[in-house]
Amino acid sequence: MSAKIKSQSAKSLGKVVYARLQPKTDLLGAIKEICTEHSIRNGVILCCMGSLMNAVFEYAKGAKGSPRENLEITGSLLLHACQGVICPSYPEGDLVIHLHGSVRDSEGKVYQGHFAEKGNVVSATADIIISDLGIELIRAPDPETGLIVTTVKGS
Repeated sequence: MSAKIKSQSAKSLGKVVYARLQPKTDLLGAIKEICTEHSIRNGVILCCMGSLMNAVFEYAKGAKGSPRENLEITGSLLLHACQGVICPSYPEGDLVIHLHGSVRDSEGKVYQGHFAEKGNVVSATADIIISDLGIELIRAPDPETGLIVTTVKGS
């Protein structure tokens, strides 16, 4: 295996949790709450779909150390094709929900990217399926890029 690749395997996924979010629920906050309730510290968001009344995507503006920029979309939004990783941050150990996906507005325009931690509000419903990974991950700065990335803990 290349020195640039860090991997770890588990024999199978752990517990699987299904949740339906109600209107006016903060998407990432609810996922964090679900994970806490079911003791998931290292997991994967297998599926997340529904509708949002507001979506906020966060983008890196440029090279290492550059500020981040938010794109906010409001209105009747279809939430689809979302997946993500759940793990602790370094060095604090706070639970991080790293969710990517896309939304479509009422005119058919599609937006996609990394969902910001706050501001993504459920409209009618959101269905989520989360699984425990059985692998220890961490969100920490990458020495090569300077970006916060997910990596196998201890590697």
